[in-house]
Amino acid sequence: MGLKLTKNKSPQQSGVESSNSRSIHTSDVRPTEHESNDSHNQTLVDQNRHQSEENMIKSIQLFHVFDDSKGYNILFVTNRGLVYGLGSNYWGSLGFGHNLYVSEIQVIDRLCHKNITQFFNGVDFVLALTQHNCLYGWGLNDFGQLGLELPNMDFPLIKPELINPENMENKSISQISCGFYHTMILTSDGCVYGWGYNRYGQLGCGPDYGIRKGFTFRVNFSPNHEIKSIYCCDYSSFAITSEGQVFSWGGNAWHNLGHNSSDNIWKPQLIEDMTGIKTICSGGNITYFLSNDGFIHFCGRYMNENNEYLIQILPKVLNTDKRFTEINLIFSHKYDMYLFNGIMNGKIYNIKNQLNDNIIETNYTNFFDCFTNMFKMTHKTIDLCDYKEYNYKNCEEFIAKCLDYLEKVFSSIKELSNNGMNWVEVSFIEYVQTVSH
Repeated sequence: MGLKLTKNKSPQQSGVESSNSRSIHTSDVRPTEHESNDSHNQTLVDQNRHQSEENMIKSIQLFHVFDDSKGYNILFVTNRGLVYGLGSNYWGSLGFGHNLYVSEIQVIDRLCHKNITQFFNGVDFVLALTQHNCLYGWGLNDFGQLGLELPNMDFPLIKPELINPENMENKSISQISCGFYHTMILTSDGCVYGWGYNRYGQLGCGPDYGIRKGFTFRVNFSPNHEIKSIYCCDYSSFAITSEGQVFSWGGNAWHNLGHNSSDNIWKPQLIEDMTGIKTICSGGNITYFLSNDGFIHFCGRYMNENNEYLIQILPKVLNTDKRFTEINLIFSHKYDMYLFNGIMNGKIYNIKNQLNDNIIETNYTNFFDCFTNMFKMTHKTIDLCDYKEYNYKNCEEFIAKCLDYLEKVFSSIKELSNNGMNWVEVSFIEYVQTVSH
């Protein structure tokens, strides 16, 4: 609902005349000495705060930006090992034990000096992995998505807690992937473990809806295979073997798991006639598989050229001669939509599941620039030293790009706070068309 702004009428406009009335200008109002001092002190405070924020931004070593139902969130680690949070915090995802909007940078004491290397987030929870293979989690734990066995609490927003999975025997963690409310862990010896929500079988342990909160389940693959990578999406999970074969399990309402069935898959099942797969991107309704030869296979629900929804039951190759070196995705709560992208010949292409076989070239050359410009978020934790991964010429150039982006994110968070924390409704299709070119 819009607000109508009206100007107050002057005495002359309202028909009231006064012999000693006159126009009052700002220059006619003289502040008292006390008011002038207060104003000066407040100016100094604002200047000091702004300078402090600038210095803090320049000390950032790595950062992770994501959104929730109400706005953006940012977690970052400085070169002194301090960890800070800022943003919407709608699900308590900043680790302060509350869900109040955080419009000013605040330190997260429990995470400082832990040597954090990566952050991972689901819908309402966040995990942090340290250099020493320790895992911390915070946010909501109502489905056991933090892997913590905690007593029921009246206010269930958890501050960062050390996660010590009981069945993992302190194995080294090589990969972490989060679905909406579940987590999968790949250890260095090729074992896969999971915890959290299992309503659709996404943990791969069978039709057990009531997995005890805090219980870590080891996923068994039959026949036995060495697992090299794992991927989670909404309510489903995937694993790629060292031979490039794919196991999938969990929610399968749209045939998004690549099997000749729309039933939920309760335990890992090998996708038939699929080999040589290197990367998987799944958005719940549709799944893309990138093969070693650069072709993209897909299955699930898509929209054809007549804007009709169709189902591709078994994976098939996209009808395109384009060959990609990598694919990636990001999920936005603002648009309730996944964005799929691929890299070919140093260019980013948008893979649109609204129209089958619709691949659109963008002006971006790396995932970082693409996702931070299109959704103002990062697809993973960004380390300012990883400039080569994003094809920047040197570290200084990448750092400058990151700091410029972070300043814009901070401004957006504060602006959203000033606007009553209301998202601006924008058509996703129109938005993507605007920023892709």
